[in-house]
Amino acid sequence: MLTYNHLKLKPLLFTFATLAAVNSTNAVAEWMQPQRIINMGTVVPSTGNCTFDPVTLVMSSPSDLCIGGEALGHVKIFGPANQMQKIKLHPMNDTDTGIRFDPKGRLVNNLGDDISAPIAGGETWIRIGSDGVLDIYIGGTLTLSQKLSSNFIASIDVDIEYNRP
Repeated sequence: MLTYNHLKLKPLLFTFATLAAVNSTNAVAEWMQPQRIINMGTVVPSTGNCTFDPVTLVMSSPSDLCIGGEALGHVKIFGPANQMQKIKLHPMNDTDTGIRFDPKGRLVNNLGDDISAPIAGGETWIRIGSDGVLDIYIGGTLTLSQKLSSNFIASIDVDIEYNRP
């Protein structure tokens, strides 16, 4: 299992960024390579939520929790050409800190398949492309149920599960 976690601090604000922990039940045939870490932008130490849509690329933050600088996460899954894969993006919920992240994905291959995976924990089926590559772009919803201090450091894991159905 690989984990990539990042949280950058700014005065009175903190920036949330994370990529993925990897879980594959077929690690011999398929493998994942992180391309870019998801960044929810500058996150104000407050309560509320913000959603970064991986399809529309729009950040929605009704409570002004996330205030700019966001970037989609991106991972590539490599494997046998045209092989069907079952993808799950698992939610992360830390009840001690009040941090929850529900990932949403956009799955793209070179065969013209472009599928939204809008429900954290839900299964989405898609083929690896004829070039042996499946691109996963990751956004999601960050929820803070309790106010965190501006110097708070968190480790956020997003578990991407991929395997043959």
